Amino acid sequence: ASSMQDVVALLTTSGQSTCGQDVNLRIGVAGAEVVLRAYDAKVDGYAEVAKFDPAVGPVPQAYSDAASDADLRWRVTLAEGVTSWQVVESLKLADFLSGDVKAVPLEGALAPGSYEVEKGFDRKALIDEMQTDQAAVLAELWAKRADGLPYASPDEAMIMASIVEKETGVASE
Repeated sequence: ASSMQDVVALLTTSGQSTCGQDVNLRIGVAGAEVVLRAYDAKVDGYAEVAKFDPAVGPVPQAYSDAASDADLRWRVTLAEGVTSWQVVESLKLADFLSGDVKAVPLEGALAPGSYEVEKGFDRKALIDEMQTDQAAVLAELWAKRADGLPYASPDEAMIMASIVEKETGVASE
């Protein structure tokens, strides 16, 4: 007979758990990287297993091994300040996405943030989701804007905000 402690130890230590693994394509201003993480019960948190630049490679064996697992969670994360071109180029390099992107969206049209995807998710559908999220954010901010601002549309305000951000790098401005 096994004690409850033995059963718990067997369940938590036997074999590699795949339900606690995720892949994140992180797209930043300086470049993109694919990060494979696995849940580590010893530290009660995630630990990086592999990381690589999809434009340069090589693809680590640990990533290749994990990528075929049906339970693996997939995510794409955009940092603030990333250009639409950088997003499109990085998505083209993501081996876990599918489909073509015919055009680069206008600058400022993609919402930064984290997007859960399925393996094989369509690149264009992901870009559409990023655009929808950004349009919703702009509409909300536009509705709350101060009176007397010299902008005729949310797009004009976004362009000015992008210019100020690039020139100053100070969020409060």
